[in-house]
Amino acid sequence: SGFGAMKGRLSMPVSGRVRSRYGKVRHPKFKTITFNKGIVISAPVGRRVKSVYEGRVIYTGWLNGYGQLVILDHGGGFYTIFAYLDKVLKARGERVAKGEVVALVGETGPYSEPGLYFEIRKKGVPQDPSKWLARR
Repeated sequence: SGFGAMKGRLSMPVSGRVRSRYGKVRHPKFKTITFNKGIVISAPVGRRVKSVYEGRVIYTGWLNGYGQLVILDHGGGFYTIFAYLDKVLKARGERVAKGEVVALVGETGPYSEPGLYFEIRKKGVPQDPSKWLARR
């Protein structure tokens, strides 16, 4: 029950194309290998970002490498992170429903184009969001 039962059934937090996937990524110019703990979804600045499941806002603010972000606690050790945001629309401690708008897409992250960074964690360990999101 709860968030854990939603694997493969969560809606996309924003409409757009996934431009950066979870896992090891090789930088095309510098040839360095990094590990993406989440995905980046291309979307224009101002597009609405929705919660993928009910939860409570436990953090809003700025974090280096993430830009402006929101972290939601879904219970059972599950958290979602929404980053690179233009504007956060919820305050710490607020409860949110599945599908409720929590923020607006921005370009506050390390990329030069707008989009949403989305991460799922279980007890602090990053999960591959593509395994949690419903097939489109």
